[in-house]
Amino acid sequence: MFYLKLCKKKAAYKAKPISKLHLDLSKIKKTYKTSFSTTKLIVIETEGLEIIVQEDGELLFKNSKDKKLMKMLSINAINNFDKKYCKSQYLLQLKEIFKNEK
Repeated sequence: MFYLKLCKKKAAYKAKPISKLHLDLSKIKKTYKTSFSTTKLIVIETEGLEIIVQEDGELLFKNSKDKKLMKMLSINAINNFDKKYCKSQYLLQLKEIFKNEK
């Protein structure tokens, strides 16, 4: 699980996992178009967004205000790149997003 909120400077949204994760950045780099990478973070481009993905699972969404899209991308990133994350958690979170949408 994670929470989504504005970053401190209110310039972008971040999705932060409630418990620490360890994402495989090399796998992410092979899957998404990347514009920058280090050993601790990677910048990917998907769905028209630039997303900074940190090794600990924190995501920073640049140039978007679409919370539903950011939540979906967060869940997908965790589901695809964290081996400990199970399908039941993934489906429960997706259900929660759509339950709260009108």
